[in-house]
Amino acid sequence: MKKPKIKTLPNGLRIIALPHSGKSVLVEVLVKTGSQYETKEMNGISHFLEHMCFKGTDNRSGREIMHFLDGLGCRTNAFTDDEITGYHVKSARRYWKKTLAVALDIFQNPSFPQPEIEREKGVIIGEINMYNDDPSSVAADTFDEILYGDQPAGRTILGPKENILKFNQEDFVQYHQKYYIPENTVVIVAGDILAKEIFQTVAEKFSDTTKSSKTKKKKTKITKKSAIKVITKKTEQSHLVLGFPTVGNNHKDYPALSFLAVALGGGMSSRLFEKVREELGAGYYISAYHYMHTDSGSLRISSGLDSNRVSEVLSHVVGILVDIKENGISEKELKKTQKYLTGNLIMSMESTSAQSHFYGYRLLQERPLVSLKELIKEINAVTAADIKRVTRKYCKNELLHLAIVGPHAQKEIRSFKTALKKPL
Repeated sequence: MKKPKIKTLPNGLRIIALPHSGKSVLVEVLVKTGSQYETKEMNGISHFLEHMCFKGTDNRSGREIMHFLDGLGCRTNAFTDDEITGYHVKSARRYWKKTLAVALDIFQNPSFPQPEIEREKGVIIGEINMYNDDPSSVAADTFDEILYGDQPAGRTILGPKENILKFNQEDFVQYHQKYYIPENTVVIVAGDILAKEIFQTVAEKFSDTTKSSKTKKKKTKITKKSAIKVITKKTEQSHLVLGFPTVGNNHKDYPALSFLAVALGGGMSSRLFEKVREELGAGYYISAYHYMHTDSGSLRISSGLDSNRVSEVLSHVVGILVDIKENGISEKELKKTQKYLTGNLIMSMESTSAQSHFYGYRLLQERPLVSLKELIKEINAVTAADIKRVTRKYCKNELLHLAIVGPHAQKEIRSFKTALKKPL
């Protein structure tokens, strides 16, 4: 993982030249916008707009774009996150300038033809229906809803169907003009290309764009009381997300919280996996992770369980958290967790897409650009005392949130509350 070179143009656009040996080149464009930048009435437009950027530009039709990229053997995709939207194309090295030109055309000049908008509404509705059919996704969305409430962080990235059906061309044009600006954008080129050539080629594509004012998202408010919500659904098993509000990715506690998540549910030797799957045989999957935005975060435990054993498992989950609060983790468990984190980090950073995301996200989120060596040093600096401290600080009864999707009557909430009554 070699250190990238970064250039900022007068209009605010940032360019990352990421050295990477090999015969392919990744071109990625990241823009600082997503569902957390949307109003309630516009919820879902960031994701819908991402789709529409492939439906034609001022220079190419959507069909021409995809036939051209497929004809070069490219891998093309895009994504919308809570705070960042991205477009990427990977191609053979000799085509990188052609793929860059198309990627930037998609990003800069979408035409948003109304007939395509109407057709794509059916696609987006289909995507919403697909996730609504997935109980684990519904549980995750419900957790966000009860954790954050009626604010952007509490809403879905896809948005509600009623919003999708009413969006028109002017909505997309205005949103694109507001957020798809140079200061909000990072262009990454990862491959065996000279940085000077990358900077010059990208700068030419933005030569006629000027600096404009950025729009900041509203600060996320953190809820200070516990909540449980059950979505009654006929399923073969119950899916749940249990967790606590924590901190954003610039906070000093985030490394220890990530450590705690791995100790709880990262890998097949984690405490939750061994207890729930190996010992109890109560379900197929259980994991824990620390989910972070720029100004908020949450420690989450997700699982799919035998519906008759939800209360039993909840009691064990709380018991494991209480044990860590009272007794911490052993030196052996600490070392194992350090090796798990560093090993996964090293392996993930072998891909150009992971490196591109790492540096691009950090630039857009105003976080320090650190090396792999520095990240590993940060991991190894976490102590057993740090993990015990953050468990005590954030894992409390009054902050606990639980979302369950399964064949449960609302009256069962009482039994779930009883299972969670052990003091945290």
